[in-house]
Amino acid sequence: MSIKMQYQSAGSQGQHLTASGQSKCTAAVEQEKQQIAGEQVKCPVCGHRFFDKEDKASGFILHKCSICKNIWRIDLAALSFMNIKRSRNA
Repeated sequence: MSIKMQYQSAGSQGQHLTASGQSKCTAAVEQEKQQIAGEQVKCPVCGHRFFDKEDKASGFILHKCSICKNIWRIDLAALSFMNIKRSRNA
């Protein structure tokens, strides 16, 4: 005994689009990225992007900038930077 399943698709109409012209799937993914992303953390010397920090993140991390080679101690709660080691070129 076999069970026949029917698949409903948009057929030749393609994906359903939102008012802005994006597909519903693309619009949902972009909205979710904005909610998750939080705040960008950048190097105070050269502006190179380190990472994205979520709102509830706290504690301290050490991070070395791949551009200017400075090593930073970052307080995630206050988003303050303390230079641990400066590069020879700076």
